[in-house]
Amino acid sequence: MGIADRIKQFIEYQGISANQFCKNCGLSNGFLTNAKSIGSDKIEKIIYKYPFLSIEWLVLGVGEMLAKDKAQNLEKTLPEIMDYMRGKDKEIEQLNREIGRLEERLTNCKKD
Repeated sequence: MGIADRIKQFIEYQGISANQFCKNCGLSNGFLTNAKSIGSDKIEKIIYKYPFLSIEWLVLGVGEMLAKDKAQNLEKTLPEIMDYMRGKDKEIEQLNREIGRLEERLTNCKKD
């Protein structure tokens, strides 16, 4: 189960619509439908709106959905998780550049 699936599970648990969730977090309405990957900026918005949501569960799928102590959740875990997510964002950017280079090579090969 990925982050988008866990977000959908949380939305269902909250008893709200996906549109309401996105509005609450300041995200676009199609955010969950079109999400190939969820960047650290979006994770940050979600956690600040729902501080009782466990960051470990959301990002890594580890532990319980709800944080036992929301203050502890934000203060101790958020910097670590955000560093992890920023690293993943950089990795995704690198992979996207590599895909672009490979697509260009493929196009050039087709021309020959």
